[in-house]
Amino acid sequence: MPNIKPNLEVNSPIIRVVNKDGTQISPGLRGAYESNPSGFSIATGTTDYDVRSNQSNHYFTSTLRNVWYPEANAYYRTAYWGQIAFDQDITIKFKYISGGSEVTGAGIPLKAEQSPYTFPANALVTNILITNNSGSTVNISPLILQ
Repeated sequence: MPNIKPNLEVNSPIIRVVNKDGTQISPGLRGAYESNPSGFSIATGTTDYDVRSNQSNHYFTSTLRNVWYPEANAYYRTAYWGQIAFDQDITIKFKYISGGSEVTGAGIPLKAEQSPYTFPANALVTNILITNNSGSTVNISPLILQ
């Protein structure tokens, strides 16, 4: 597997995410993060690979606190910020809470050259779906923070 990593460092025990040049990029994070140093692979032709279900030991686990969504009358493990590193062209969709239920956002096509891709700040992501139609297996390495 190629060495693909998010372009940042996490300093513990207080979470402070910084660019490689040392500039802070994550003020206000709550202190929990999830990553899988070895990453994972998705075969070509895979549509809507469910990260929460298929990588349940690494992402959207009990490491992230449940966030109460009153409109959904439910708790969801939620990421406030993150990056995804990848080595092939992919399409990602974020799941989030809207109107009382978990909905799937529009697909975001990403070229390999755009890696790593940074979530919008305060995105409140509850899951990630990844489609790989690149013609090759894609290697993925997310970092998710709360």
